[in-house]
Amino acid sequence: MRTSGVCGPAGLALLVLLLLGVDLPACADTLTPGDLLISDGSQHAIYEYTPDGRRVQTINIPTPTRYNRGVAVDDAGDIQVYNGTFTPTLSTYNPTSGAWAHHGFPGWSTIGSLYFGGVTAYRDFVYVTDAFTPNGGEPNGIVRFNRGDYSAQRFANGVDFGYVTLGRDGLLYGLAGKGSPAGMDLYVFDPSTMVLLRTVGLPVETRGIAVDEAGHIFAPGALMDRNIYEFDENGEILKWLNTHERFMNDIALSGDDQLVVGTANGDDVLRTDTSLSEFGLFHTGGGGNFVTWVPEPVPEPKSSAMLALSALGLLAYMGGRKEAGHSVVRSP
Repeated sequence: MRTSGVCGPAGLALLVLLLLGVDLPACADTLTPGDLLISDGSQHAIYEYTPDGRRVQTINIPTPTRYNRGVAVDDAGDIQVYNGTFTPTLSTYNPTSGAWAHHGFPGWSTIGSLYFGGVTAYRDFVYVTDAFTPNGGEPNGIVRFNRGDYSAQRFANGVDFGYVTLGRDGLLYGLAGKGSPAGMDLYVFDPSTMVLLRTVGLPVETRGIAVDEAGHIFAPGALMDRNIYEFDENGEILKWLNTHERFMNDIALSGDDQLVVGTANGDDVLRTDTSLSEFGLFHTGGGGNFVTWVPEPVPEPKSSAMLALSALGLLAYMGGRKEAGHSVVRSP
């Protein structure tokens, strides 16, 4: 197992490549597609695990006074963390450089609970849930950050959201409740325009959502409910799996139909798939509150790669000229 932090000095050529936006491996540990990430607020850490439950690395979050919540991986391969409660930040970790950056937004908050505080990513945007809290956190809805400059805007005002996810059908889903971010009310948005498309009422309270290409919804039951459910696009229960686990929290769906579920009051992480026929679990030794899968990386534009290679060639050429110039100087 590895522990990642900020990496040491890299070569000049690698620095130029990184500045040009080309995602190359450096001395920090990059993420492996198909692995899963677990956000452990009790230890202020993100864990990377293989699907069979072997821990690969621990990424320490450099803000130990905050309680880290939801976690997502964006198209650039960076980790996005919902970090905090009443004055949270969107904390962004670059696995290549090992660097962190933190971004806030006025009035953004969530309630002081082990649950809630969702984050998801879509193209150039990151979405986080926002719930009413007193003393400055009264605005609510969903906050969308632009990864270009991390400017942000709030939409779906007036609703307390606890979880948010991008469905594999390309739509944005926000889970809310009546009087708290507990989840029976599902709001479906166009992630680009932020326009509300429809709402879905679920027949049971849930703690997290994942959605497949057909719009079917997967969700763990809340609190003492030990079931993971599949609902159709209208919220009707299709089937369920009894896990015998209480206090489940958050759920994520992989590209190959694997499901992972965290727990709020323990270190159990549950694994199943969309058939909901059986499940397994493993223990983190810490907490297993929020979960996500590491997706396949989005390829960099070829023009950026060519520009980076050109810059590398120019550096090599200039270095060669400089060394050649020095070689003609001789001591008497």
